[in-house]
Amino acid sequence: MAVDYGNRKNHGVLNCFAIQDKCTAIGMRYENTVLISGVASLLKGYGKKAVNGLLSNYENCTAIAVVEDKNRGFYEKCGFTFLSTAGQWSRK
Repeated sequence: MAVDYGNRKNHGVLNCFAIQDKCTAIGMRYENTVLISGVASLLKGYGKKAVNGLLSNYENCTAIAVVEDKNRGFYEKCGFTFLSTAGQWSRK
């Protein structure tokens, strides 16, 4: 996975935002859409700062986050609107 992320970063597809020892967010751009693929925060309130910092790199793009329902409130606080319920599938 690190090689894939490195390749995407080198080709301008992947971008990240971080505040050292506090938070980070990772997003991948596909044309005019940004998929947020990870947000981590060690301090309350810094997750939103990470999301806003990341999205400041993607003006005029639509941001999408695929998240578990338990994290839905966080993304609503960040200004996201619920779009749809995606089915989850697994195979053994």
